[in-house]
Amino acid sequence: MMGSAKAYRGLASQLAARTGVAVFVLDYPLAPEHPFPAAFDATVAARRWLGESGFHRIALAGDSAGGALALGAAAKGDDQSPIIASVVVFSPWTDLTLSGASFTDPATHDPVFRPPQVLADAAMTYLAGADPEDGRASPLFDVPRSLPPLAIQVGSDEVLLDDARRYAEAANALGGIVLLDVYEGLHHVFQRSVESIQGARDAMDAAASFVTDHWR
Repeated sequence: MMGSAKAYRGLASQLAARTGVAVFVLDYPLAPEHPFPAAFDATVAARRWLGESGFHRIALAGDSAGGALALGAAAKGDDQSPIIASVVVFSPWTDLTLSGASFTDPATHDPVFRPPQVLADAAMTYLAGADPEDGRASPLFDVPRSLPPLAIQVGSDEVLLDDARRYAEAANALGGIVLLDVYEGLHHVFQRSVESIQGARDAMDAAASFVTDHWR
């Protein structure tokens, strides 16, 4: 519903500088003009296009709803798609049923989603009547056994804390390589504030290290 490739140049450039690899940012279609599953289909198509363009190994990254798209695309590969060496997601929105405890916990103090009801409204607009438990919309309900090495970063103060925790637990239970980092006192997608928050710089360093460690 919001965001663009141009808006994410800053975050993408931070990853590129720290990893030393080229970064491709997808300008995927947005709701309400393009409701579910348009963004998911575009993400899977972009992965396939990268393979057809000669890229044989990639890492996927995304934040919030983009984190869900990265997780979904990682689960839907084919012979024409490049190998996914790793997946890094920041504050992923993995459950559009909004059943995580942190969504209604009065102790949650996320300045980005205040009130949390804005997420419910966004989910309704994006889904346009589709099932919120469809794994393409809510990857928590379709965690694959063959998921690539996965790093999840989330702030302790955000409403999507349990979306990150529960996905990490499910992937770990299936035997995946999963690193969950909860950054104390930080909010939704704090990684975008590298110029002002030390925790954001630390998180980006950790994300880059995860990508390079699994770039084989």
